[in-house]
Amino acid sequence: MGSTRWPQPDPRAGRSFSEGSPVGDRWQNDLKRIGYRTLLPLLSRVAARRRGIAWLRPPLTWGPRGTEFDYLLSVLGRSSIAGQDVLLQGIGGGEESRFWLPYAPNSLIGVDFDPGRTLDDAGNTVTRNFAADLTALPFSDHVFGGVASINTWEHVQRPRAALEETKRVVGPGGWFLATFGPLYRTVGGDHLSRLRGGLEHGYNHLILDTGDYRDFVEHMSVPGVDVIDGSPALGRLYIDLDLFSHWGWRDYHRLFDEVMDLQVFTCHVDLEAVEFRDRFRAKWSLLLEKGHSEEDLLISTLVVLGRFTDTSASHD
Repeated sequence: MGSTRWPQPDPRAGRSFSEGSPVGDRWQNDLKRIGYRTLLPLLSRVAARRRGIAWLRPPLTWGPRGTEFDYLLSVLGRSSIAGQDVLLQGIGGGEESRFWLPYAPNSLIGVDFDPGRTLDDAGNTVTRNFAADLTALPFSDHVFGGVASINTWEHVQRPRAALEETKRVVGPGGWFLATFGPLYRTVGGDHLSRLRGGLEHGYNHLILDTGDYRDFVEHMSVPGVDVIDGSPALGRLYIDLDLFSHWGWRDYHRLFDEVMDLQVFTCHVDLEAVEFRDRFRAKWSLLLEKGHSEEDLLISTLVVLGRFTDTSASHD
């Protein structure tokens, strides 16, 4: 098929997760705790009835993502972070480092798979940054008090091996904090700058055959955004290297529950995925015919907080 079948690509990138999120604001963090523990479950029950999502029960929730990371920090609390050496996985440009300032960690050590990525200067408190695979971390056993990440674990190709290695450098009793998505099987799960072709094409990575999908990716790639100096960037890089776990929320829950005492495990329905289901019925039916469950197609974001136990994760 020719590229004329696709719409013109929208070059706008999504907002950074850190824009507009408060840092260390006591009252806003208190409101987040109330919202997550009371209002969010209530909204989820209402949505389950009104939007035809009968399976929507805790830990599955209704609502957009936005402030999960600093909410988890507030739940974990300063007493668990202050004076600790903290490992930040998938550090990228170090944007999340500012969230840690009110919690006074001893150090923030970053790791990222791409050695070409550099840390931003403004407000960065990361002590050192390492290029490393999460399944082979360059650290001794039990050297960190905890580990955290934003938008990283959906890109880990071997989650069990990565979690076992994470536990090795943190150790039993250490905490694990992560918020990540979109998961691969939800709308925009291929990370092509999040719905570059518009909502109608949000599941093309699951619907199209290999040739048509490659044509779509090429047409939607914007020079200077997705391809820089001839090299893939952002979502295009993930697609070219297949940097996706392809796991659904149940797979992650089983893994985390094996090796952690989970304090928080929440899954968010993607509101745009629900809109796709309601607007593009034929494509939705095709996705179901291909064997994808409605849960996996709608659940986008996972929010996790726990402490490692003595049980070791096993490889698949």
